[in-house]
Amino acid sequence: MHIFSKLDAFEQERSARLAHPKLSQYPTPFKINVGKLNAGVWPSSVPDLAVMEIRYGMSPNETVETAKAEFEAFIEQICSEDPWLSEHRPELEWLGTCWHPISVDENEELIQLVNQNMRLVRKRETEITGIACTADGAMFSRYLGVPSVLVGSGELPEAHQVNESVSISEIVDACKVIAATILNWCGYES
Repeated sequence: MHIFSKLDAFEQERSARLAHPKLSQYPTPFKINVGKLNAGVWPSSVPDLAVMEIRYGMSPNETVETAKAEFEAFIEQICSEDPWLSEHRPELEWLGTCWHPISVDENEELIQLVNQNMRLVRKRETEITGIACTADGAMFSRYLGVPSVLVGSGELPEAHQVNESVSISEIVDACKVIAATILNWCGYES
């Protein structure tokens, strides 16, 4: 619980220090989320083991290596402050896929084409912004040098919520934007 209780302050400090202008709409864009917590085997016994699985968000302003090193140093520091944890250090293991943070130049041709087509289809100004989540496009950008952009229907604050929904007209508009961008990219007028 000592470690768990310190995560929010660490998340807030990281979000302020590693801020990225395209993620300013998120109060904490680099979320640290305890997604799984398992401890004990019986309700009336003191657990002899506790396992936390944590999602550790990273900023485009850092590398995976520096982000991991910072988290490891954070765990070491807070364990040193606690009498019991200083004698019983937790084991830290990095599990699963590590999605590298990226930042793509908004002046890239593909991004400008998508933005232009969004304005044409939606008949209003659009804003190029960042998103604080993982996406496959990041791998294409990072490892292949292919610019990537996320485009779709709906509004981000509604994504993955209990009553998430998207109107059919928004889906149609997203399809128009994608189709027009493909045509433009291939040299055709949309």
